[in-house]
Amino acid sequence: MANLRLRLRGSGGALSVDFALVVVPVLFLILALFEICTTLLAQNTLDRAVSAAARGLADGTLAASGTASALRTRICGAFVLIPQSACEAHLRVDLRALTSDAAVPSAVAGGAINDAAFGDAPAAAADDVILVRAALPLPPLTPFSLNWWPRVADGEGTVHLLIATAAVRRDPYAAYQSAGAP
Repeated sequence: MANLRLRLRGSGGALSVDFALVVVPVLFLILALFEICTTLLAQNTLDRAVSAAARGLADGTLAASGTASALRTRICGAFVLIPQSACEAHLRVDLRALTSDAAVPSAVAGGAINDAAFGDAPAAAADDVILVRAALPLPPLTPFSLNWWPRVADGEGTVHLLIATAAVRRDPYAAYQSAGAP
């Protein structure tokens, strides 16, 4: 034990310098991993929530007149890390019936979120193809945010933009099944 004390005392502060040189990159790596994991978790949650909402529109479990606000509430209910009120305030939902000649506008235009691309289409008829698209701006969580995820300009600054899309065909028998027919 005395030999260890002499060795540490005689190092002239080299141990402190070594620690300082190692701790900064390790801390940066830990914060970057935290941000990557959190963003990927939010993206996966958004994908699953949009798929579930689209499936609900297709099979009739979600109201046939499913509006974007109803979808927003349902999608935001799936998030654990993001408070529902914050999610509902920032989530953009696009609901539209697709036809063979329908052009879907891009969610991003000129490096910013294209709010005109998100709308609430009228209720789709049976056997229509419905597109459900959701975009959630997620602010960088750490000051060491990397450019590994697409960033866009939002009203509150530069954010990571999470986008999920699902297209489903309305079940023409959903109304028949929900009426209790065999």
